[in-house]
Amino acid sequence: MGRRRDALSTLAVLCPLLAAGVVVSAPADPLAAVVGAAGTLTLEGLLSLDAPRVRRVWDRFVVQVAAVVVAFVVAALGVLSIGPVAVTVLVAALVTYLLVLAAVSLRDAARAA
Repeated sequence: MGRRRDALSTLAVLCPLLAAGVVVSAPADPLAAVVGAAGTLTLEGLLSLDAPRVRRVWDRFVVQVAAVVVAFVVAALGVLSIGPVAVTVLVAALVTYLLVLAAVSLRDAARAA
């Protein structure tokens, strides 16, 4: 799939989630942001242990669509169960993922140069 499509999928979830955050008055909670960022970094670290297999699975269109749908379901369930802070956690997680994609892309560009 590639990093560009990964980023677009992330933005497809992040943009509506930011709008939802405004609607539900999601708090600018630093602890929630750290939890979201730590969650992303932990998940990426675990997935990198078998990156080729993860990439093969992730490259399936049905998996990508399911991931976007699951993200919205998790956001809705999170808001219903723990409140608007769930949006803050998820936004921080998605922004962290975009930063990871950018860092890896910059690293690869530097190696190629």
